[in-house]
Amino acid sequence: MKKQFCNILLLAAGLIVSSDAAFAAAPRAMSITDELLALLLEKHLPAPLYEQGSNPWPGGAYSLEVHKAGRPEVTSSTKNIHVKIPLKVLIAGNAGSELLQLKMTCSSTFTTIGEITFTPEKPGVVSSLASAITLPVPPAMANCDGMQFPIEEYLRNVVTQNKRQWELKLDAQMKEWLQGEGVKPAQTPAPAPAAAAK
Repeated sequence: MKKQFCNILLLAAGLIVSSDAAFAAAPRAMSITDELLALLLEKHLPAPLYEQGSNPWPGGAYSLEVHKAGRPEVTSSTKNIHVKIPLKVLIAGNAGSELLQLKMTCSSTFTTIGEITFTPEKPGVVSSLASAITLPVPPAMANCDGMQFPIEEYLRNVVTQNKRQWELKLDAQMKEWLQGEGVKPAQTPAPAPAAAAK
């Protein structure tokens, strides 16, 4: 099944990059190829998309989970594939003050739209795609036992510190998907042993 998915993805990416430039330049609805890629992404993206624990903030730490919150939207041209994914971010942790001997349980949830642009490393060659991730962090508040404080600065730091690593990991996954698992050459069956002479 994974190999079939890889082959379909490679075919779809090839159709996108080799499509007519004049057609791609005109405003249009999602093409059937874009719809196919959106469907494949929706079915094969991991859940959660990302998780990380023990991020520091005042008086404690928080864990972070990112889930897809809807179907990806794909638009493609002769130069790249652009993906928009609705995301839901879940945060849980604790905060407080050692001076005041205060510990609070905190949580936060917000939505955003993540964007990924896939571009062939060599023009027209889709076997190796380089990704560029954009993950905007909207104004967000943590609710800590009824008290609230802004957390977008901490979240932007997480994005800044991890963005390149996310892109490299995604590039490696895409390369693996596009190259498939490799086809083993057919083996010639060994000749049957000769009957013993009588």
